[in-house]
Amino acid sequence: MATGDGSTESVTAALAALLEEPERIADLSPEAVPGLLVTISAVQNQLAALLARPKDDDGRTPDHDHLLSVEEVAKCLGVSKGRVYDLVRTGELPSVPIGKYVKVRRSTLQQWIEDREHGA
Repeated sequence: MATGDGSTESVTAALAALLEEPERIADLSPEAVPGLLVTISAVQNQLAALLARPKDDDGRTPDHDHLLSVEEVAKCLGVSKGRVYDLVRTGELPSVPIGKYVKVRRSTLQQWIEDREHGA
């Protein structure tokens, strides 16, 4: 299990082999270790994100594109409903109009928050 070429296929094969038989780590070539560490880190981050997803009242992970009410958005942001309506009215926060109601996709809100965290 040298896997020194660093290709996606070799990294995947090496990880699969290590999951089956962790003691085979001694068979890895030193050149394979950086690629494996990057891949393991990416998997760890994805798993942590999965655990960090908010849960609905019934304990289920909500649909990624679930439409949130203005009240839910306000609660999530820690602001008033009026502030959410202002953000929607000015176009700063993208929304989905449904008749007289305003909804915001959960994924849109998450991206909007991330953009502000990174100074966009």
